[in-house]
Amino acid sequence: MSNETIRTKYLEEDDCEPLSDLFTRVWGKEGDSEYFRWKYFSRENQESSIVLHSGDEMVGFCGTLSFRNAFTGEGVRRCIQLVDLMIDEGQRSRFAWRAIGGFLLDRVGRDSMIYGIGNRYSYQAVTRLFDRQIRLRAEIPTVTTILNAAAYMKAQKGVKLPALKISQNLHRLRLRLAQNSGYDLVKVQEFSEEYDGLWERVKERLKWAVVRDSSFLTWRYEQCPGKRYTIFEARRNGNLQGYMISAINSDEGYRRGFIVDWLLPRGQDALFSALLAATLNNLLDERADTGTFWWCPALDDYRNVLRSYFFFKRPAAKLFLIASRSGDRYPELADFANYFIAFGDFDFI
Repeated sequence: MSNETIRTKYLEEDDCEPLSDLFTRVWGKEGDSEYFRWKYFSRENQESSIVLHSGDEMVGFCGTLSFRNAFTGEGVRRCIQLVDLMIDEGQRSRFAWRAIGGFLLDRVGRDSMIYGIGNRYSYQAVTRLFDRQIRLRAEIPTVTTILNAAAYMKAQKGVKLPALKISQNLHRLRLRLAQNSGYDLVKVQEFSEEYDGLWERVKERLKWAVVRDSSFLTWRYEQCPGKRYTIFEARRNGNLQGYMISAINSDEGYRRGFIVDWLLPRGQDALFSALLAATLNNLLDERADTGTFWWCPALDDYRNVLRSYFFFKRPAAKLFLIASRSGDRYPELADFANYFIAFGDFDFI
């Protein structure tokens, strides 16, 4: 796959430094070569990504990862996630798109799925290549609670709040009411084999979800360089019942807290509330200004709990797409109610 100006090859570990430079040029943010090494070379993921060269310079990149997904009626199967797509502004020709398109079609194959979060590049690529096979386009909102009303008002430049009187003191009072939950909440730094057992107990009620076993969680949250995640697990009688993971992103002094992952048996209000209380209390201690979930249908079980912690729904933040080349074999893919996803399923937090 080449022409007189664009050459392609599979990503190699030595490419991570120029890939970091490309990221900086395209997105205007500082790249991190160690982060790309972790993402593309710390798992079995050979021939998962290609780089585009013009002369000796890297001018484009398309990165995918393969994940095990629990899929209704199918057990566990591999699905392809489109993770990174970037091309230098002066190189966005039909030749570059053709090279990336051919790679993606080969990568997905005849009986697989490709999914991802849309930015203007990935959305364009997926819709061009898989338009007839796209099973779902979903604009996914977030639900947020305000931990520092003054900082939130400043960041929103005067946007009216649903509850202007929310304050840190009000949150502290609400969190004290949640302390006698009957669960032991423990902050941990690693994922034991018990997390495999938790996944096995919970997965049967999930129709589409990345397999959240100890191997995936260790790779995603323990080994990820340059990011710090806080993990709370809930136990009763010494047995693991569920977990919740959070992180904070700082942007010009504004500290956004995110609940990046969570898992527990469905319909367990007290357990969800206990984990959420521990997580929000930690975000307050870490001086986060907000706490945010990415909405997914499983949160419907806990609407009343979320309201009791002053969460409110905000407009769509990301565009989720999934395409399948298997025709109408999987009608469930067209209904967002069948998906369990969280911020941690993707790499932007």
